Amino acid sequence: QPEDKEVESRPVRTGADARAEFAFTPAAGGFYRIFASGRDGAGNEFHSAGGVYVTGPGYVPWRVSNDERIELVTDKKQYQPGDVAHVLVPAPFADATGLVTIERQGVLSKEVRPFAGNSVVLDIPIARAYLPNVFVTVSLLKPSTNDNPTPEFRYGQIELNVSAEEQRLNVKLTADKEKVQPRETVTFTVETTDTTGKGVPAELSLALVDEAILSLTDDQPADAFRSLYGFKRLGVQTSAAHTVSLDRVADRARATAAEGGKGGGGGGGEDESRTDFRFTAHWEPALKTDANGRGTLTVRMPDTLTTWRLTGRGITKDSRAGMAETKVVSSKPLIVRPVTPRFLTAGDRPEMGAIVYNFTDAAVDVSVSLGGEGIAVEGDAAKLVKVQPGDKQVVSWKTAPVPAGSAKVRWSAGGGGLQDAVELTLPVQALA
Repeated sequence: QPEDKEVESRPVRTGADARAEFAFTPAAGGFYRIFASGRDGAGNEFHSAGGVYVTGPGYVPWRVSNDERIELVTDKKQYQPGDVAHVLVPAPFADATGLVTIERQGVLSKEVRPFAGNSVVLDIPIARAYLPNVFVTVSLLKPSTNDNPTPEFRYGQIELNVSAEEQRLNVKLTADKEKVQPRETVTFTVETTDTTGKGVPAELSLALVDEAILSLTDDQPADAFRSLYGFKRLGVQTSAAHTVSLDRVADRARATAAEGGKGGGGGGGEDESRTDFRFTAHWEPALKTDANGRGTLTVRMPDTLTTWRLTGRGITKDSRAGMAETKVVSSKPLIVRPVTPRFLTAGDRPEMGAIVYNFTDAAVDVSVSLGGEGIAVEGDAAKLVKVQPGDKQVVSWKTAPVPAGSAKVRWSAGGGGLQDAVELTLPVQALA
């Protein structure tokens, strides 16, 4: 059972910055708890507490558990490559022999050393190979003596988090235009820099994809940096055979936990039907930036009217990694969107429809027509509608029975100097 003994008490008052300092010099090693309590200006009572481990010569009465574990203590929560981590081993007994290992997926280093006293501090140089984290394991064995015929064994493990920020690659993607029309050419500028802003050469994969498809799949693009430098699990287990012979069966492995449809319609060049409705506008597996970290990607846009998302993931020869995204909207001032079933059956008399959108600031008289091969319109193929600014109009046609095979259907709309057309091929199944 812990026994608390007050070693010092002193009143303090916070200043205008709401802070106060309290300093004390420990007389001996051990775990010290600092309690603060008082009342604020409104008379509200408050309490808080913290703790600190203090090493010292001689035997220090650390907390002792009955599960043969040692709670190792680090001097920092995170380290940089080149730092030296100081790890306190608060052992319940003095003058033992210990096995110190640095582990992750395997044992990276090992050392058998004496532990004089029971508050040894290990100095662990942080190597770059330890990115982004590594585990320190200490196994202590105190042989039996005349005074203590039972050998003692203790085991402790702690994770050292190593900052990998210097390995982050900053990627910037910039389009030469934010809004485009179908089949228009867009040039993306790619920039890769290190954490200081200096350009560095890198290799990137770039994917320009319809964002509507990504939203349907709940796409969460994997961060290249986190893929390489995210939390790494421990793949080493530790056990001691002598504890079995002493009927001290215990789990020696510390559990480690991890931290942690189609797009829009379409649009083509003037007097051309939109037929290219790809979900992926472009895939570039290995674009390389130059010595200054700059590169370009030129893409001719498909016919789909949607928001396109360009995702770039990059890596350098020295394993800096990063990613970035940018978006481009593909649209037209006048759009015709087909309303049709995905397939037909021979003998069907489908009613074909279209929705005409006007994204201009003025009303437009639009001539909308339906035609094609393998389908015949009953009545007028062309219809005239007035579409108000920012509004839409629905148009429909009745058709004659369709024969088996396929029907190539074309919807077109034009007026006020604006034009759009869409062409789709619909399968027509034979009647079983």
